[in-house]
Amino acid sequence: NMMAALSDGRTLVLGLGAPTQGNNSIGVRLARSMSAGFRGVDVRPAMEFVSFVELLHDYDLIVVLNSISFCSNVGRVSRGSPYSLSNGWGAHPAHAETFEAALAYARLMGHHLPRVEVVNVCVGSEEWPESGLSPRIASMYRQILRRVRSLVKQIIRETYGIGRKGPSGQALSALQSKGRDTS
Repeated sequence: NMMAALSDGRTLVLGLGAPTQGNNSIGVRLARSMSAGFRGVDVRPAMEFVSFVELLHDYDLIVVLNSISFCSNVGRVSRGSPYSLSNGWGAHPAHAETFEAALAYARLMGHHLPRVEVVNVCVGSEEWPESGLSPRIASMYRQILRRVRSLVKQIIRETYGIGRKGPSGQALSALQSKGRDTS
């Protein structure tokens, strides 16, 4: 049963960035847009947490929503590595280095480590000093949100060994988001 599988696993979708970071705030914005869209999954901006070390003990799966700048296909959504969150790929969303340091500390101390998956959104290298998204990224936001939701669902399914029902491949009810996106 899908609900049982999700209730056994504790999952967090964590949006990196700060609202004042322009395009690098996309992780926070995506988390806010998705916060009510998944049952049994916590979806929160990183700025809501005081410490990430304790956070690592509370979840079995953490999906990090991250922005990258040195990429050629603006709007592209892809999987990344938790080992490259703060390595200088152009974007420096708030909390990326702190989260990466918490992971390193937990590994060093032999603490519990959840599975960490990263969903990268290519925001390009356009300088945008404003607190909102640039017009280019804003115009793509709904498509980006749809792709991110889909990839997050896929990661959750893979992590908990959750299949799809029926030949149509419809998402199971516990992962259905608000809106029409069920892929």
